[in-house]
Amino acid sequence: MKITAFVDKIIDGFSRNATVNVHAAVVKEMNDTTIPVLETFIEYVESDSRAKKVISGFGKDFVTRLGRGGKGEFYDRILAAMNANVAQAGDVEDLIAKLIPKDADAQSLDGRAANLVQYVEILGFTNRYMRHLLLSFTQDITKAIKGPDFKQGLTESQLKGLQTNMSAFATAISVLETAASGVDRAIKNIPEFNVALTDIDAMVAANGAAKMDPLGTSGFFSADWNPILAVRMLYEDRIIANYEGAKEDRQALEYRIQALKDSKDGTTNPRLEETINYHTGRLKEVNKKIEKYEASVKEPSK
Repeated sequence: MKITAFVDKIIDGFSRNATVNVHAAVVKEMNDTTIPVLETFIEYVESDSRAKKVISGFGKDFVTRLGRGGKGEFYDRILAAMNANVAQAGDVEDLIAKLIPKDADAQSLDGRAANLVQYVEILGFTNRYMRHLLLSFTQDITKAIKGPDFKQGLTESQLKGLQTNMSAFATAISVLETAASGVDRAIKNIPEFNVALTDIDAMVAANGAAKMDPLGTSGFFSADWNPILAVRMLYEDRIIANYEGAKEDRQALEYRIQALKDSKDGTTNPRLEETINYHTGRLKEVNKKIEKYEASVKEPSK
């Protein structure tokens, strides 16, 4: 997304403090829920060739969109990118304090700060998309191997979002792979300019796209993406709702993966399936709650 369009989207609800809080919340979600359950999923699919085959089509398509490079399967690249970005969370927080004035609003952001804020938003998108993707994978796997009957934990719009935002997810992972070598190193050479008052096309022509957008954030666009930092005071409520949803995602996924492991050995556990359906029901309710927050985000007036 062009940096001027991004700044326009966050004009109604922005501050340095909000950026720090959102980044910290996203990193906590990623550390506490997304990374652990992704690791558990990888361990499972590496031990079951049937499961690996089910997700191979997605993997080929995803790598085509992402571009060659990295090591291992597509999920290894995603995990490595997430771990690398979580590891530099403290440095990113210091950078936010350094580049964004305490009383800044979106219209006063310079190019480095705007790129940094866009990175934070992309990190949040990646986090949620990955967990939803894992929920979809477990659904697909159990159907293919005639395993336990899982109820759907995602809403219709979330299922649609997995399809419409696949390219955005590939771009997001590309951004995280670039950022893995250091967000500070990537954006420190961006020229100083006020985003709202600058002819960005002219700046790109003069300085080159790589210098103006070193992380590649301008390539990110999600069809149904609502920036967390555009929700005015609601962002605090959304942080809480998102984390509640993240915990339910992890709980539901861990039980699902255990049931798939059991079915591989030819065993069934009715109590476990009952527990899965209970958590899946809770997950769907939380997802509906999050969608209500997202629906409350209004486009800023022009």
